[in-house]
Amino acid sequence: MVENFYRIIREVNRIKPVVVLKSGRTNASAKAASLHTGAMATDDRIFDGMLRQAGVTRAYNEVELLDYSRILAHSKTFKGKNIAVITTAGGVGVITTDYISSSENGIGLNMAELSQSSKDLIKESIISFGSSENPIDLTADGSVSAYDSVLSILEEDMNVDAIIAYALPQTPKMNMGITDVISKHIERGKPIVVGVIGSKLGRELLIEFEKRKIPAYPSIERTVRSLKVLYEYGKYMGGREA
Repeated sequence: MVENFYRIIREVNRIKPVVVLKSGRTNASAKAASLHTGAMATDDRIFDGMLRQAGVTRAYNEVELLDYSRILAHSKTFKGKNIAVITTAGGVGVITTDYISSSENGIGLNMAELSQSSKDLIKESIISFGSSENPIDLTADGSVSAYDSVLSILEEDMNVDAIIAYALPQTPKMNMGITDVISKHIERGKPIVVGVIGSKLGRELLIEFEKRKIPAYPSIERTVRSLKVLYEYGKYMGGREA
């Protein structure tokens, strides 16, 4: 039974990404599962290794199941590890850098080192006290047009493989137009995942991004972890179109 399961998920995963949420990770829950369903029982470490060998994404809760399914269904994969981050709040950028860079989180991605030409162009596109270093901080002055300009620059930077863009509704100049900007740049090629944190406008933005099939998440951790999953599947598959 286990062998058949492995063969099937491996074959399907080569065609469409598979995300697995498995109950019975502990001895107690495995016993409960077998009593209810007669489910196959196997050591969770063996099961986890089987999924890794098949290139299958594992979710550990229902939130991860939906998050990972969303990004794998609607995004182009990428093979490089170098991530650029755009934000209008310095703290959000720093926390994202922690998540990406810390070995404790097991993310396995890198903060991209932007080319000097990109830094110079970004500096010209944002307010003087913003940061053109990665993470790029547009500050509270950041407008939708500034996002548009910076995304255009990052698209041309060979040091950047994928982008996290935070559409923070607390920013005075943030509005629904950001959904048009993100949509335009996703169509141009590089994967973009969006973080949207807080407020009524934030909920409206999440709904609109969902309608447009753009992966957007209401927390920093969920944003970063979802991007990691996209990278891992792309590495397994060698890159593919959405």
